[in-house]
Amino acid sequence: MLQTCLLILTGLLAFVFGFLQLKIAAARRKITPYNFCPPENTWLSGHYPTNITGNVRQWNDWTLKFKAKILFCRFYFTPFLFISDFAAIKNILNNEEYFSKGYLYRPYKLWFARGLTPTEGEEAKQTRKKLAPAFAISRLHPFVPLFNRLATLLFDTRWTNEKYVERLPNGAIKVALFDDLRLLAFDSVGTCSGLSLNTLCDESPKALDAFTTIWNNISSQRLQNARNPLFRLLSRHVLPNGRKFYHAILFLQGLATEAINRRKSQVGHSNDHGVHDLLYHLMEQTDFEEIKVRDLVINFLFAGSDIVGAMMAWTLVFLAKNPEIQEKLVGELRGACSSKDHVLDTEVSKVPLLLASMKEALRLFPPVPLLSRRCEKPFKIQIQEDGKKPVDVNVEVGSEVFMNLWHAQKEGTWDRANEFDPARFLGTSGVIAKDAEKNDEKDKSMGAFCPFSIGRRNCIGQTFAMTEGCVVLSRLLLRYKVSLAEPDVDVEKMPLVFNSALQPKSTVWFILESRAERD
Repeated sequence: MLQTCLLILTGLLAFVFGFLQLKIAAARRKITPYNFCPPENTWLSGHYPTNITGNVRQWNDWTLKFKAKILFCRFYFTPFLFISDFAAIKNILNNEEYFSKGYLYRPYKLWFARGLTPTEGEEAKQTRKKLAPAFAISRLHPFVPLFNRLATLLFDTRWTNEKYVERLPNGAIKVALFDDLRLLAFDSVGTCSGLSLNTLCDESPKALDAFTTIWNNISSQRLQNARNPLFRLLSRHVLPNGRKFYHAILFLQGLATEAINRRKSQVGHSNDHGVHDLLYHLMEQTDFEEIKVRDLVINFLFAGSDIVGAMMAWTLVFLAKNPEIQEKLVGELRGACSSKDHVLDTEVSKVPLLLASMKEALRLFPPVPLLSRRCEKPFKIQIQEDGKKPVDVNVEVGSEVFMNLWHAQKEGTWDRANEFDPARFLGTSGVIAKDAEKNDEKDKSMGAFCPFSIGRRNCIGQTFAMTEGCVVLSRLLLRYKVSLAEPDVDVEKMPLVFNSALQPKSTVWFILESRAERD
């Protein structure tokens, strides 16, 4: 009897081993025709364990180490392609019919399945078509007073509270701008989406706690969802961090549902100030179910707050590292803005250096440095390695494609790629260049800049992000001289993490000195 059991067990183990070997061999066959494979870590996991989102610099390091714009890897039984060739990236993003949303987007289907980010095909196309008018520049003008009000709240309330700032002997304050600007963006996007939020002043502690829980755990949740098929069930009902994360999602869903029900009782679905905000536009779409409206609100809350906050903070990092550019920008803002206490989008639009500075920060540190797609139909791309002939590469069905925008927007694309130089986005007349030929970087394609992605699935809220960024940064720069508490910090070596947006792993402290006291 014992021998029989041992034989059965041995047979089962042999079957499992053989099955795994066949799956691994099938995955390897898809990547071995090309000489762009880093060494595997283990026989089973391939190039795992690798924290794709927690160690973002690794992909840049691999690209530089192997001197390849495409790397083939295997994560268990799935072939992965890591691409940093911009022409190939554009080719993939402009041919969405061959690809579905990939690895990075799967967990979003658990959190806001009917939102714009995780949806596919015709549903995504129709949703985007109906949402586009809500993000037109003319629809954003009523939100400018909100951006100004939140900036005033940040300066005069949060930054006068000893709980959030450290006062220095010279009268300056020491603040954590990445955290504070993320909260400001959370409040602005939430308010524009119909939610009543005031996390800047701790008046929405539960919302702040839920948002912080999600932000701090989104990377690990995304990684574990891909690594362990049972993680979805275990995280909700067994693992403490997973339960807390799941309950935070439920809380924000409830918050969005309450906002929808409250708005139903209001005449015309406009908000308390009579502004036709995003929630108004969503509720005007009669074919949108309530759950879809809810998921879209949460989608915008997640995507918008982290990305807008990171974009503003990275811009200030580089302006602090380049004080001569900062002072030139402030001089132009003073000439264009009638008041430092309330700026208009029509005023800051007359200062092209501001938008150029934001674009240059987006080029150096795009909030979303990696995009992922899953190949659904056979596809061919061409990779142009430096100094070599173009190579045709077949993308196999089932392959996960990671596009490294961070590297593609820098290495081999721009001269002085690691330097902060907003002038590269200004034409000879001093205005924002519209075409490659008008750019100061001769013979360089402006297509090598797409921090908000390109093609039919580019970021629908990018105009909102740039408008808010221009208004808030103008207010802040007109009021404060910005510097880093550690002025010699090497930004290129700063430890980073990619949760919803690319952020420093540890707190970056800024010193803000009042310009009224300096001038």
